[in-house]
Amino acid sequence: MIANTLHRNITFLYNFLSKHYKANPFTRHMNTSDNLLSFNRNGKLLFYLDRTYVREIFDDPTPKDLIQVSGWVKSIRSACKGTLLFIDFTDSTTILPLQIAVSNTIPNFGQVKNLTMGSSVSFIGKLSTEPTLELKLESEDSGHKFHIYNKIDNSDNYPIAKQALSVDYIRSFPHLRARTRFGSSIIHARSELINLTHKYFKNKKFTHITTPIITTMDAEGAGCQFKITPGNFFGTPTYLAVSGQLALEVLTCSVGDTYTLGPTFRAENSNTTRHLSEFWMLEVECSFAQLNDIITIAEDYIKYVAKQMMQTEWIKYLDEYNGDVIQRLSELINNEVIVVSFDECMEIIKNNYNGQTVGSINISRDDERVLIEHFGNKLIAITHFPSVNRPFYMKRTNSGKSTFSFDIIAPEVGEIVGGSERETNYQRLVKQMEEQKMNVECYKKYLDMRIFGSIPHGGFGIGIERLLMFLTGVKNIRDVIPFPRMISHAEF
Repeated sequence: MIANTLHRNITFLYNFLSKHYKANPFTRHMNTSDNLLSFNRNGKLLFYLDRTYVREIFDDPTPKDLIQVSGWVKSIRSACKGTLLFIDFTDSTTILPLQIAVSNTIPNFGQVKNLTMGSSVSFIGKLSTEPTLELKLESEDSGHKFHIYNKIDNSDNYPIAKQALSVDYIRSFPHLRARTRFGSSIIHARSELINLTHKYFKNKKFTHITTPIITTMDAEGAGCQFKITPGNFFGTPTYLAVSGQLALEVLTCSVGDTYTLGPTFRAENSNTTRHLSEFWMLEVECSFAQLNDIITIAEDYIKYVAKQMMQTEWIKYLDEYNGDVIQRLSELINNEVIVVSFDECMEIIKNNYNGQTVGSINISRDDERVLIEHFGNKLIAITHFPSVNRPFYMKRTNSGKSTFSFDIIAPEVGEIVGGSERETNYQRLVKQMEEQKMNVECYKKYLDMRIFGSIPHGGFGIGIERLLMFLTGVKNIRDVIPFPRMISHAEF
């Protein structure tokens, strides 16, 4: 009785949709949802389908009578004198394409035959493992159907129609490069890295903070900020944040260990393969911590994400694409970070240049290469940088000549981490700000935390794009962010 009632209700719904929308309800539903009602030619409901992802098919390749997939055509070829079509199909949930076999017994077979690379389509068919894993469309009576959302009529105008394209070429098409294996792998690897980051710090009992993007302060004291206009909207000059650190610091003095992950902005005149004007930064503040504690957290985090990322299909593909990525990451995970002072690094660099005088307050990109060659394929934590040209918030040693600071440099990409202990003494902090000719009044609320229950704390920042370059072997930072922003370039 229940079955008969259900059948009558479904039949009524089908007839109602057919009458009032004057269209196949299947087609109308296809345009608005990922769930499909599949009917045979007599109007009998065969199945209510949830969309199946290609990743799920490869994870569980069990034959199924009827499934639906939705995505894009990668390539198409004919066989059996044109009566059978084989389509390489992707929905970007996996590197692997799913083969779809369409027989000419399916109505409107010619529409499938005219599909081009990049066309978006849904298929309903039978999942088979004989002779190979594929989705078969053979009989409309069995509910086998397709629906074309968008066909690229002039494939010659499709910028990424070819199979083999250089990274330099697809960089010119940021809105389409995710359709390529390389571009898709980067997008998924980036997503995986961000997910792993939140997982790591949640497990470490850190509190996630969303810090403001609009700010009145310069967290670095370097003046490389984008000013927001109109200037009187907030009643005071405001800027895009170069860092969320100062907000993290004040909250760390109330809630303990914190971190933030979000966009930051630098108005630097740097047009290199390692710099962006808008990039994502992981910033971490550790309560009741000293320099060694902070370095340990940074090292542990990098090794954690490297170990997890190595197991993903995205990194495995990029390892084949770029070479030796997994081997390099494996060596890094199995080696402890090298902790070496700035002065010791200067001696190593000086010896490399046959005793000639080298820079005394900074380590250049060439200097980084010297150190990496000297220590091998390891993370190198360089500590105690000179006080000159260091940010105002860094705690100084008793001599005042150096800071409790560190950078971590890595093979291939150089610096990926910068951090320090923070100065917690009110008078010393104000003095350091005045030395850099900063407007102390603008930082009053930040300075309050040095009066109202301050604690020893410190932290670090990691550019997500730099870290992703290291994890993927990609050479240009513009290839690891979907829509890069740099000087004289802000497309899309």
